[in-house]
Amino acid sequence: MKMTKITVPEEFDITSLEEFIKQLYWYDNKTSVEIDLSKLKFIRPSGLAVLAAYTQYLKVTGLFENRRTILWPNDSDVIRYLKRMDFHQMLDIKTSENFSRRNGTGKFQELYQVDNEDEISCIIGSLEQILQRRSKLSGDFVNIMRYALHEILENLFNHANSPINGVICGQSYPKLKKVQFAIVDVGIGIPKSLRSNPKYSRLSDKKCLLESIKSKVTSKPNANTGEGLFFASKIAQLNDGLFYILSLNARLEARGKPIAQDAPYWQGTIIVFEVPYFVKKSVENIFNKFAPPENDFELVEEL
Repeated sequence: MKMTKITVPEEFDITSLEEFIKQLYWYDNKTSVEIDLSKLKFIRPSGLAVLAAYTQYLKVTGLFENRRTILWPNDSDVIRYLKRMDFHQMLDIKTSENFSRRNGTGKFQELYQVDNEDEISCIIGSLEQILQRRSKLSGDFVNIMRYALHEILENLFNHANSPINGVICGQSYPKLKKVQFAIVDVGIGIPKSLRSNPKYSRLSDKKCLLESIKSKVTSKPNANTGEGLFFASKIAQLNDGLFYILSLNARLEARGKPIAQDAPYWQGTIIVFEVPYFVKKSVENIFNKFAPPENDFELVEEL
């Protein structure tokens, strides 16, 4: 039986996501598969969440059942990090831990698979603590981020139709003075979901992603406001942050003006959000230019 190898990059971050993704299989092609982490030396939430989501997808769908293996990293520090971030636990892999688990509150959010909407508030609380621990972010800024994250996580249940719902991971980087969050699903993808709305039915994958970060763009106007991606992307754009989406055959990157390009196929949606500790543009400025209806802002205050 032919062995198919999927190699994880030595440094697995947003810059190497597509190198990994173009190797993936979304169907059983009658071969066995090995996920090779042996050369991995560094991984951020963006890479960790994507890796966990794909391996979890293989597990829950039964693809390559009994014919898939993981080749673990040669670097013992990387193995400890994967264990501490609950990679093994998420995949139900029994392993010993030869280290002490220190409290990560405000420093990082371990891999977490969101199974139902009742868990959203709890996970947002954890991400909010990461934002507040070292940063000098105002209460208004955190309120807006809480609202945006709530909207994005609700999309997992209102739009994604993902067999694993969603995988979340986050970490603060004091030396870089920034926070990175990643939210990943293996559902129908933003373009397919958005095209279910007749208004967007003829748009390409790239144009769907560009539309998705505009205010009040949604495939289900009665289910949510369509402002989560909009606010998250604006905050990143105006503050030297990063907002990144990869869905189906397109990716969008906003480090300023949003740019959409072709990308290797990912079944579902990858969202990566980076924000610096010190924002340059205040939340008031964002709202002055892109203000939501008054009752939406009240919702921000209530969450």
